[in-house]
Amino acid sequence: MTRHEIRDTRAEVVSAAMAGRLTRRDLVRRATALGISAPVISGLLALNAQKASAQTGPAVKMVGWGYHPEIVEDNVNRFKQTYHEEVDYQLTSGGNYHQIVETKLLGGEKPSVMYSESEYMYRWWKAGFIQDVEGLTDRPTDFYKKEMFPFGVQQLSLPNGKLGGLPYYSGYNAFVYNKAHLDKAGLQPPKTWEEMVAQAKELQGKGISKHPFLSAQNHEWASLSWSIFAIWYSEGEPVFDEENKPTFADGGVAFKKVIEMHKQWLDDGITPPDILTQEGESVPAFMTGDHTFMVVHDYDQQGFNTGEKSKVKGMIGNTLMPGKTNQTLSWTACYLMGARDVDRQHAWNLMQWLGGKANDDQYHGSKRWALETGLGAPHREVMEDPEVLAAWKKWRDMDVHVKQLENSKGRAVEKTMWFPEWNWQMMTEVQEYMQGKKPIDEVITNLVKKVDELKELYPE
Repeated sequence: MTRHEIRDTRAEVVSAAMAGRLTRRDLVRRATALGISAPVISGLLALNAQKASAQTGPAVKMVGWGYHPEIVEDNVNRFKQTYHEEVDYQLTSGGNYHQIVETKLLGGEKPSVMYSESEYMYRWWKAGFIQDVEGLTDRPTDFYKKEMFPFGVQQLSLPNGKLGGLPYYSGYNAFVYNKAHLDKAGLQPPKTWEEMVAQAKELQGKGISKHPFLSAQNHEWASLSWSIFAIWYSEGEPVFDEENKPTFADGGVAFKKVIEMHKQWLDDGITPPDILTQEGESVPAFMTGDHTFMVVHDYDQQGFNTGEKSKVKGMIGNTLMPGKTNQTLSWTACYLMGARDVDRQHAWNLMQWLGGKANDDQYHGSKRWALETGLGAPHREVMEDPEVLAAWKKWRDMDVHVKQLENSKGRAVEKTMWFPEWNWQMMTEVQEYMQGKKPIDEVITNLVKKVDELKELYPE
């Protein structure tokens, strides 16, 4: 229970003070309003301070990336006020968050809690940088394994079945379109990538959009990696099989085709010439209203339709991914617990406040992210919350959203030590091909060879 939820009755104020849940200012204000005498207030202040001090242990060190750090800081401050625990929140800026944090971990830094995408969870666990979150008695992991949707449990679990962390958020790559552009051209959203190209050329010819299509293609984990995997999946390309062997040595179902599509889009001006270096995962570019289609993180549609800086407010619709399967990539970002010199209970308290259910039975972090930024979660209670559903209906087609989420999948290959390094090299190879620096067959050969090299380097 937060201090804002404590009702002004004598019994409850005394109880809250004895539990150390009130600030000095709140205690004095509430007790005075109830007519409690000065000597009694003085005694309650001493009890409150003593209890709060006893609860405060070493600061929980948390490392996070630069998405709305003002919300993160406020969430952390609310946790500190409620739990009377100290938190050292450290922001890691830049698009290469995981590489920066991994370098610091190798250098001996010992964070208690850290952000991560699921693709680094297994790698950091194998390296001894993080630990599972089993064995804690305060709302143990059995609760979350039953409460979360199966995809969240799967993406947050280690190969041994133990839960590796709690969710920061869950998302997928969506296909969105500018309704005003299509209305002007008399078009309906495309159902295949070939149809998207034909419509793009028509939009260009009619002067509606010079560069109709965008997707995040910068060399960052949440950019080219996510967008191209989503398009591979939409065309039925698995990339890796159930044994984590590459399926693309011969070009695959659509591995080669999708890479070639990206180059053709760039060469034909369907994507803008700076597509490989656009910042902010190309979201600011789409907000200008100059483009018609985009493969983008699903939650960014909220910013397009309601954001202060958006020039396309109320104009952006969502439809199923074009392609043979209409499938897309989904993921679950997580809060992980450090493995070295960590007070597990204090770290767990913070993790539950941010990404789970706190001791007042509220999903503080997850629900706030859902309402304010559109971030999804694998928590059933949050995703079925009437307030969340009402808010989301204002900026996206919920029927399409549900269908697309159901037709999405994560990357099972992430539960290997080597995938993050292969993933990084993949983006380099694809970009170099798009720039005309090497032929497509060389790209495929290099990426198959890279799998073999990394598996030898990191034998399981």
